[in-house]
Amino acid sequence: MLYITAASCLNFVIFERKIDGYEKNKYLYPIITTYRNAMQKKFVAFISYSRKDKTIADWLHAKLERYVLPSNIDIKSVFPFEGKYFRPVFLDTQDLHVEERPFTDRIRDGLENASFLIVLCSKNSAQSDFVDKEIRYFLKVHDNNYSRIVPLFIDEVDGSIPPALASTSIMERHFPIFNSRLGKDSEANNYCFYQIISYILNIDFSTIYNRYEIYASHKLRVRKRRYISVIIALVAMLAILAGYHYKFKEMNETALHKKQELIDFEKKVFPAAVVEGYEKNFLSPVISYLKESPEPFCIYILMPKHERDLTHTDRVGDFAYMAKSAYGMDSIPYELLPTKTRRGSRIMRISMNGHLLDGIYLDFATTTTSFLQIAKYKKRNEAYEDVPIDSLINEYSMAFIAETNDRLKEDSVHVKFFLDKKDLLEDLKHRLQ
Repeated sequence: MLYITAASCLNFVIFERKIDGYEKNKYLYPIITTYRNAMQKKFVAFISYSRKDKTIADWLHAKLERYVLPSNIDIKSVFPFEGKYFRPVFLDTQDLHVEERPFTDRIRDGLENASFLIVLCSKNSAQSDFVDKEIRYFLKVHDNNYSRIVPLFIDEVDGSIPPALASTSIMERHFPIFNSRLGKDSEANNYCFYQIISYILNIDFSTIYNRYEIYASHKLRVRKRRYISVIIALVAMLAILAGYHYKFKEMNETALHKKQELIDFEKKVFPAAVVEGYEKNFLSPVISYLKESPEPFCIYILMPKHERDLTHTDRVGDFAYMAKSAYGMDSIPYELLPTKTRRGSRIMRISMNGHLLDGIYLDFATTTTSFLQIAKYKKRNEAYEDVPIDSLINEYSMAFIAETNDRLKEDSVHVKFFLDKKDLLEDLKHRLQ
């Protein structure tokens, strides 16, 4: 075992000359890397969090430090990584039993020497003076460079914003939202994790996520080969033990049934994750605002049905053209409603003969544009290569509608979903008569 003492620190130069010979040793290399990091005190990122969110902070820290860096992309400009992993990442785990802990030199050093600050934004951290102090100190020692701060919201944005981030340029970004009701390594939460990796490494998200999909596909193939090997072994055994044939068949059918149940569940995970932000940050605030008026209202939501529908301008343009041709509608302008969200909520109206139609609102659920990207990723997997993209998109839309109605509960009476533009226009025609 190699011991690093205070005396060895005084001979750092001599030690560095000897390192080259040790780096190839798989036992000494981790110790040498830790020693270098301790001397240089450089961190890829500092994770700021409330102690009440420690479980998620631990998950994120472990997942970041296990992430293998892309070998085919130059990322030295982001951080001078020494090894092949995304590390070191600073996570303070001292004084775990108190929320208000001292702002020690160790914390200051970590913030000063971290390239990025990852903030776990939750209702807990929004109330934490210590999280707010860490954010302000990081900005102070990094020239108020807000681009170096990476927020990860837990469950929702409303009520989860630390004071130091409120009303800043950071709030204009698209936020990754961790869903604590799903498994930490669910598809939706993995999606959030790779958004953080993409932002810090300054690499296009599709490149990062595609790399993950390829890796996941490889693991799936390995598991399939192992599964097939087990089946072959069982079949060989059954050839000898014919008396167990019926029992084996029953067990195999149960395993396949459970596998199909898992596949069906995973198909719903991604649309459900998209619904989380759409319902909480847009639809529910709009409904709550409109209910304050005694006038009846209905929100028509046109969902994507085909690949072309996922280009927002095409979907809006196609609908506007059909509405104008069939019913003489003038336009579908935006209206800003003063909902309880920080910047209000924009929703579309329908104008006919220069007047807005009372009680009729229109939305195209633009958050569903991510359906196309995920559908294309799934198509790379051999299990989905024969499935048409339109089928996946239609499936996602149906799951999205069911999940949204379930979350809205009694408020779902104020919403009508449509997959076909003609059906929406026909319903409007009956309403206007």
